[in-house]
Amino acid sequence: MRRIRPGIRSILSVALIVVGLVWWLRLSIGAEPPVPRNFSDLDPLVQDVVAEALEYVRSTPGSMRMWMQLGLVYEANGLKDLAQECYEQVVSVQDSNAKAWYRLALVQDALGESDRASGTLRRMLELDDTYAPSRWRLGFWQLRSGELEQAREQFTRSLELEPNNRAARVGLARIDLSRGRPQEAAAVLEALVNEQPNDAYVHQLLGAAYRQLGRHDQAAAESQLGHGAKPTHSDPWADEVRSYTTGYNRVMRSAQLALQSGRTDEAVQALERLYKRLPFRVPVAYNLALAYIAAGRASDAIRVSQEAMARRPKSAPLHVAFSLALEANGDSEQALSAINRGLEEDPNFGPALKQRGLLLERSHRYLQAAETLQEAARILGDDVVVLLRLGRVQLELERWSQAAITFDKLTVDHPNLAEGFEGLATARLELGALDEAEDAVRRALALGATSQARVAAIRARLDALRQSANGSPPTQQTREDD
Repeated sequence: MRRIRPGIRSILSVALIVVGLVWWLRLSIGAEPPVPRNFSDLDPLVQDVVAEALEYVRSTPGSMRMWMQLGLVYEANGLKDLAQECYEQVVSVQDSNAKAWYRLALVQDALGESDRASGTLRRMLELDDTYAPSRWRLGFWQLRSGELEQAREQFTRSLELEPNNRAARVGLARIDLSRGRPQEAAAVLEALVNEQPNDAYVHQLLGAAYRQLGRHDQAAAESQLGHGAKPTHSDPWADEVRSYTTGYNRVMRSAQLALQSGRTDEAVQALERLYKRLPFRVPVAYNLALAYIAAGRASDAIRVSQEAMARRPKSAPLHVAFSLALEANGDSEQALSAINRGLEEDPNFGPALKQRGLLLERSHRYLQAAETLQEAARILGDDVVVLLRLGRVQLELERWSQAAITFDKLTVDHPNLAEGFEGLATARLELGALDEAEDAVRRALALGATSQARVAAIRARLDALRQSANGSPPTQQTREDD
């Protein structure tokens, strides 16, 4: 055996050291992460998460986990070309990272690079062929390009991994539709509808199957249920991206939903972060004040309202928030003064009129309350609270005909509101319309009247009036409104 001379051995050793050093530098120093060219034009909240993710990559450049996270941030917030660069960096260092190959395939497809995406997804399947969504996703891509047999194979293999996978079954039904086999497609789709009746996209496909079968009435009904629907299939690796989505509109919607659902702490935390970043935006300060009130923190609501009004003194919504905060703090007169100032800025702002009307009603200033709530009802339309309080004020003022009209509208628009039928029963009773009053009482009781004592009093008056009317013609009370 021929020996390697010492000089050559030294050169080889140095070469190996250099290669190792280059590889180490690649991991420890890494490539410079991609940065949006229009960074300053991004949503401020997107700027924050991007800046944070970039800092993580720069502080630990050899961490492919941080590169992956940066890619997810970019992808989730619409910067797919930058996400592609991040995922390419990950797979160049970690060739065996199946999830990175999968994410790369999805962004390539989203960017219109369908051939590259298919090749990338096949590379992912070489690394991990047990993830069912990768099979049906490749199947849909092949279906899109007309490769029906190849698509059927992918959907079938997906079902072997997950026997009840909806996406794969939808894919097979679409192949049957493409090949003019509507009977087979309808059988699959009907089973899917039975399992999940609210899947609009399946209804859309079922309408297409019925149309091919000549069952036009059923086709029209199914197509109506599925009009405009897009497929939504379960894919845990793809769903992971959503947790990185941010932006003003998304955070606001999430906070408002949390507030409506009674999750006040969650709403407060989200809105506090938003207010810190965007203190000049009126909806942020307004909703944060409401969240503080719901959480029993009236003093914080007052503080935020005042801070925001110092920046935007003519904002009617902020005057509403300030008034609500003062009321929650037990200072109704100051709350009324605050809302009056808000109405000076915008006399036709419905929520301000509503707040003023409610304050006046609670302080028993019924004439002013009636006028204000009437105007609020005109502007806000179908506002349950406004109509209910307006009807009650009209009853207090003995404006029976007006109250009957208000409660009639309320019970038509909201037929499950017991309080509406209680008010309607009172108004009809005072007008002498005993049968209509009796019907309203029955409806109130059936719906679970909020005040059994009040309904019982109405019924007792009804019974007394009917007894006094026995033997003599019934009299209709026609008292004029004030």
